[in-house]
Amino acid sequence: MTTNHRPTFESRRGRELEQTSIVHSRQLPAYKQLKFRTGYLNETETRNKYEELKKELLKNDKTLSIKDNEELEQQEESYVEKRRRIALETQDLDKSDSESEGEGGNENENHNGVGDSESEDSEDEDEDAELLKELAKIKEERKQRELAEAIKLETIQNVSSSSLSSSHAKKSWRQSSIFKTHKSSNSKAKNGDNYVNDLIKSDFHKKFMDKYVK
Repeated sequence: MTTNHRPTFESRRGRELEQTSIVHSRQLPAYKQLKFRTGYLNETETRNKYEELKKELLKNDKTLSIKDNEELEQQEESYVEKRRRIALETQDLDKSDSESEGEGGNENENHNGVGDSESEDSEDEDEDAELLKELAKIKEERKQRELAEAIKLETIQNVSSSSLSSSHAKKSWRQSSIFKTHKSSNSKAKNGDNYVNDLIKSDFHKKFMDKYVK
């Protein structure tokens, strides 16, 4: 069934070959008038609303900033007062501590000088012993690694040599084929005839050819 009667085809033809009274609805003009949006705000109204919102937001920001400043001032005042109280309390304690330290300071200095030198010597000896232990461990680990590598090399060499020997010992599949000719004179006899794998060169085939072909 053809589609020549459709308007798409007729419009592509470019001109009317036959003048007829047939008119299609798709060929008629349509949508001559534009549609405008309804209920759309004017530019002046939108600007006024935008300015009003801006003013309200600025007022709210100012009120919040004033409240925040007042709270910060109160906090600063309270912090300063607390600091003063703590300073007064600590002054009394410092005076009592300084008096007690002045009496027993000289005695402690003499004892501390001797104790510090002894502790430093003992720490140095401990560090030297730990270093020696670590060096011994490192040497043992190196020896173990060398032994493991040597064992691996030996196993690889043994495997390679065994694979080569096995490859030489194996025979190819062609040697066991039926069609290979055996030229050895010491072939075994079977049922009184010379047994050969190749049927074309067997005694029976030769006799048959001599009898019926020649």
